[in-house]
Amino acid sequence: MKSFPQALANGIYRSAATVTGKALLRDEIVRGVYVHRSVAAGEVSFGRSDIDLMIILRDPNAETGDASELAALYRRVCWLRRFNPAAGHIRLYTPAEFEASMFSDTYRGSVTRRNSILLAGEPIAMSHAPVRREDAIRRFAYWPDNFFSIAVRERNLRNLRKMATEMWCAYAVAQARIAEPYVTRRETVERSIADGDGGRLVDVARNPGRASEYVLGLAKNLHDELFPPLKLLREPLVFSQPILPRSRHRVVVIVPDGRSAIPAQAFQAHSFFATPELLHLFIHYVNPFFDWMLPDELRQLGFVSPNQRSYARACQFFGGGATTREPGFLHKGMWVPGAAAAMFGHAIEHLKKGAIPPPLPMETLQALGKHEPSCSEYYANEFASNYRQARERSPALAALL
Repeated sequence: MKSFPQALANGIYRSAATVTGKALLRDEIVRGVYVHRSVAAGEVSFGRSDIDLMIILRDPNAETGDASELAALYRRVCWLRRFNPAAGHIRLYTPAEFEASMFSDTYRGSVTRRNSILLAGEPIAMSHAPVRREDAIRRFAYWPDNFFSIAVRERNLRNLRKMATEMWCAYAVAQARIAEPYVTRRETVERSIADGDGGRLVDVARNPGRASEYVLGLAKNLHDELFPPLKLLREPLVFSQPILPRSRHRVVVIVPDGRSAIPAQAFQAHSFFATPELLHLFIHYVNPFFDWMLPDELRQLGFVSPNQRSYARACQFFGGGATTREPGFLHKGMWVPGAAAAMFGHAIEHLKKGAIPPPLPMETLQALGKHEPSCSEYYANEFASNYRQARERSPALAALL
């Protein structure tokens, strides 16, 4: 009885994805369309899951990046989303960018290679690369900036269960308990006991209200394997700041540990929720620019400033050519590529000299976050420059890494 509704939901979503993929293939710059994540894995939650797509583009014009063609593709996507509201995040890659992504983020590359279904067009080769521990740690530390904080904020038990499963999987790879991430959340939970979790994830899957304590405990364990233990934060710390280049304003809520009561501010819009250990991992493995504005109360706990590699990897992670096509397709932040270009250009100039990038003035950071073109304005006036800058940064970043 249980498998039939799941199979039916999977079939409906895959059929809708196929229709969407074939419609996108009509665009002149599209070479292939894939569906991935929950639809490809067969873990659809009917009426709640999104259809996440990956588009392989033709090789673009080196000067324009095919800006006008991308604007036309965006209009097609908007039209399709009217008829298929489940059409969610869309990532766009050139063939060369996709190949590079399989090696620059081996954790995500491993999942993409094993959990993507071609909907329409030409298949693309997906290289196999062993998963680096660094990439698994990054995946674990990435989630507070996104779905983990959202799940806590919304008290969403379904998504808390998903985050506990995702973060355990990244944790298990980082600890070499498994060689690469499992493709499905069901398999992750079922095999976690054999992988040394002692039944804790199974318990959280049944009682997702315990997810945040569980996840923050994993963060403490992973952190203390990588860094000297931090001093104890005596009480929750709440402050507001931009977390550029992705967020122009966040309410940052840091609790002492996973057993701490969650302050009310964590349930506000745009909250970022973590412990000192999870934030320390985030700074070193995801966004070292956070260190520019780190409060003294946290620095005094024993936070170590990120090194040159942390900054170079963040520039690569947030600033590749594919990221310049994210506005409108993956997120609504039309200002993000411009902010990234300014921050990364500043950082790379110092990294090439063997120096840690000094903070940009706060007024500069605030100005970067205030810029907000429309999607049509972005692709008409800003995309080509951002795309060229991303391409020009690539050799310098490769040399630094």
